[in-house]
Amino acid sequence: MIKTDQSLTPMTLDESIISLKKFPGLDKYDFSKQSLYEVIRQEYKTYPSTSSLRMTAISANKEEAKLLDCSEKSALLQAEGIVHDQSGEVVENVKVIYSNYAEFDLTLGM
Repeated sequence: MIKTDQSLTPMTLDESIISLKKFPGLDKYDFSKQSLYEVIRQEYKTYPSTSSLRMTAISANKEEAKLLDCSEKSALLQAEGIVHDQSGEVVENVKVIYSNYAEFDLTLGM
């Protein structure tokens, strides 16, 4: 969420699937107060380094529209994929749906 004109604007819906076998006790942290990746780096000495993501245009369903403060069937952008650590091991399976308020600037090397 971002704050605009004294109100909060929802920006993303995030879903993370992370192995508690690989990261025991991770479910005990409050990620509204701490960064997930900071905890993974500091407490588990694992360093997320690359991700493979597929970007897809989707239409907001009823629940997404309510949570992202947009109309049902609004155009949204979804990123879905896998985050790997420095050794190539899977850290996280991730899905992020970006609201229609989100904007991106990309810089690509050629």
